[in-house]
Amino acid sequence: MKRKFELSMSSLILLSIAISILTISVTLSIIFLFNYSRNNYEVIPPIIGSLGNVIGGIMGGIVAYLVATYQVNKNIELDGKRTISSSFSLLRLIKTELVSNKKILETFKGDVEIGNNLSALESISLDNWIRCSDKLGIEVSDDTINSCHRCITKLEAYKKTLNAIPEQHTNDLISSIDSTIQLIDKDIKIMSI
Repeated sequence: MKRKFELSMSSLILLSIAISILTISVTLSIIFLFNYSRNNYEVIPPIIGSLGNVIGGIMGGIVAYLVATYQVNKNIELDGKRTISSSFSLLRLIKTELVSNKKILETFKGDVEIGNNLSALESISLDNWIRCSDKLGIEVSDDTINSCHRCITKLEAYKKTLNAIPEQHTNDLISSIDSTIQLIDKDIKIMSI
């Protein structure tokens, strides 16, 4: 399994500064240790232990920073994938509902025009849009959301009609549903890449 590890410019700068501080402290420690060891041998072991702790702490901090950066980047990437997956599923549900409503309109278009069988309009469903509209992510274009909203508003008004509906109104609604489905398909295609 190949993993790609990326560092941002600020991470590289901080890493360079930490490595520079570590290099300077190790170099100064060695110089200090050699100069001091000539004069007093008994103090050398505690100094070596202290320097080891400091250098180990700096190195541990660098490693911890790199691991944390990697984990944060992975979490952001994973959240993005979850959002896309969720929006993808929700759009498919909304599309299915619109296709179903379109079939209902096409089936009962003639009856509704003369005022017969208006009760068939009760089978028009708006549930998926109502449940899903506020959960769509930023991956869904504004055009798609606006078109869905206009279409659902028209369907809701159409469903509540108590009188005969001219065939032209039904045809306009079917055309609106078709254009909305095309926008949804476009967004689904973009998300599936």
